[in-house]
Amino acid sequence: MVFRPPMLCVLLLLNTIPAFTQVPQLPSTEQRVADLAFLWQETNYNFVHFDKVSVDWDSTFQAFIPEVLAATTAIEHVRILQRFIALLNEGHANVVPTRALRLIHGASPPVELLPVGGRPLVVNTGNGIGQDIPIGSEVLLVNGVPADKHLRERVFPFLGAATYGNRLSKALRRDDEPAVSLLSGLEGTFVIIGIETPAGERREVELERLRADTEVEWSFAARGELPIFELEWLPDSIARVNLNGFHEASVVDQFEAALPEIQRARGVVFDVRRNRGGSSSHGWAIGRHFIDDSLPALRWRARENVSVYRAWGRYPSRSQYAPYASGEAWIEDQVSVIAPDPNLILTMPVAVLIGPETYSAAEDFVAFMKSAPRATLFGENSGGSTGQPLILKIGSTAWAAITAKRDMLPDGTDIVGVGVPPDVEVHQTISAFRAGRDLVLEAAQEFLAREGR
Repeated sequence: MVFRPPMLCVLLLLNTIPAFTQVPQLPSTEQRVADLAFLWQETNYNFVHFDKVSVDWDSTFQAFIPEVLAATTAIEHVRILQRFIALLNEGHANVVPTRALRLIHGASPPVELLPVGGRPLVVNTGNGIGQDIPIGSEVLLVNGVPADKHLRERVFPFLGAATYGNRLSKALRRDDEPAVSLLSGLEGTFVIIGIETPAGERREVELERLRADTEVEWSFAARGELPIFELEWLPDSIARVNLNGFHEASVVDQFEAALPEIQRARGVVFDVRRNRGGSSSHGWAIGRHFIDDSLPALRWRARENVSVYRAWGRYPSRSQYAPYASGEAWIEDQVSVIAPDPNLILTMPVAVLIGPETYSAAEDFVAFMKSAPRATLFGENSGGSTGQPLILKIGSTAWAAITAKRDMLPDGTDIVGVGVPPDVEVHQTISAFRAGRDLVLEAAQEFLAREGR
């Protein structure tokens, strides 16, 4: 079993750990340097993607020391740590403020955004502001600053991500754990957003930023409240199965309870475009119903640190241990192989819908389904970040995740930094969204209508 939570599940995990009951104060000078040094060293020892990092990690650590020394508040200290680890450009390498800091400094107005055509589009609002901000409006300005400039300068530098698509997706989430997004800020402050409505009207709207634990009555189900499993029927006897998360085992239970109904389908659509991961085993338990023979699902490796080997590796006579001395020793590649379900194999064709929010364990599911003969992937590259995060407490102000496992496609092709590519590339457009059309789903439906049994 592989459990590799995305940062959403990291947050769920952290919220089960005894929380800091008070808002953290600025740590002492010594503690701030110790926090940075701890993060640097644990990353230096465990991170598995240094070959993809464009900065020198040691000199970068030294360059950040004056910054943490100059911090004047706890949140400023955390933001410096976030910028530091974000230079690794990996989605499972992040710094998350404590819950108290997140609630205060990660407040957002009741507006949900999604990237459509690479631009921030309003997909949900709290009741009461829908007339001012119609669904389908594009956010053009944030406090007078063009949205793309605001993202580049004030949001992206604090977010760990391995692809632009996933970084943009994270930057638009009001519930993201780093507590940095396009519209977020200090609780109780106001943000002025400039929008273009679906009718082409440009207007500015001032909105109050609300704490993440504020109850909001949404126009539609909020993304954070979506059920992890949904089944609906489309024309031509096509079953659409929305798998919105793999963080709970109940997603498998609900899928298997629905199998008698799903068996009647001419084709099946798995929609994992909103699935940010959880446990790989949950996705594989669902996918194994659609294969006839055992298939490799994932190849992975991790760094191997043995102190005595590291010591021996410094001697020319023991050159076999040299990789340990240089920090380049690895556990031999492991391959996860999934066997068909012994009780029920489904033979209808399958379409899997993917996109930049398809992330972590959801990418492992997608990688496995890409190998399944009856499955075809539609949409855009997945988020490009999968791997086991090592969770660490950073002083009194934050938690950190460091990617400690390198996942690859079964043939050794990297997922991180690239994502799993679709078999059929389809991009949603703003005009289609405003017209109520889902181009990715439509392409999958057309395919299954042709190929279905």
